[in-house]
Amino acid sequence: MKVSGRKKEKEDIISTFYSLFLELRDCKHITLWLDNCSAQNKSWALFTFFVYLVCNHCDHVNLELLNIKFFEPGHTFMSADSLHHQVELQLKRKGKVYDFQDFKNCVQNANSKTKVIDMQLENFFDWKDFSPKFKLNKTNPKPYLQNMVHTIFKRGNKSMDYNTSFDGPSLTLNFLIAKYVKVNNLPSPSQKQQLRGVSKQRKFTLLSKLVAILPKNRLTFWESLATNDATGEEALYVDEDND
Repeated sequence: MKVSGRKKEKEDIISTFYSLFLELRDCKHITLWLDNCSAQNKSWALFTFFVYLVCNHCDHVNLELLNIKFFEPGHTFMSADSLHHQVELQLKRKGKVYDFQDFKNCVQNANSKTKVIDMQLENFFDWKDFSPKFKLNKTNPKPYLQNMVHTIFKRGNKSMDYNTSFDGPSLTLNFLIAKYVKVNNLPSPSQKQQLRGVSKQRKFTLLSKLVAILPKNRLTFWESLATNDATGEEALYVDEDND
């Protein structure tokens, strides 16, 4: 799985995982190998989501056992690395990539086994982290995300098992807020109601540059960009010589 984006929020990353599991909704046992990236693939919010998936509340998937394994730093090779190269070749063959549809086509055509999931607003949710820091700090031994190499989540179980080495013993960790351990279900996330968007000034600057260099049938994507002056986006620089 490849998550595309920039300055990704944790809940947005989790939403992409959710879309993946919905695609695999009939699978009962799933093992994922992930890059050892604490910022993206290791977080208590993500682990809370995994518990949500396997607890009885989530009826959208048939998942009973989820294994998450992390590549060791310095020894990472993923099938996505090969895909990245194939995508680069498609982008070079394309020559000019004018909008997101052009980019999606390049990714889709990179490999016959590739399936692009186009995330829309209704696919994004506000996933919450239900792990209190004081509880984690009091746990003995104290769990450190960066030391975990394997995590296991089982259907109907609100705890997780984890290993700090692939040949070492497993430890069971109850990391959720007590009130959610006692009840049957974790609360469902709320669906996001507004696109993040860009500021009106940023969109105006962007269109003023692109109108002179893009074909007319590629301007629609940029003209339809959602605006939101509260987004806090940095200024965008467009290379006028890149035509």
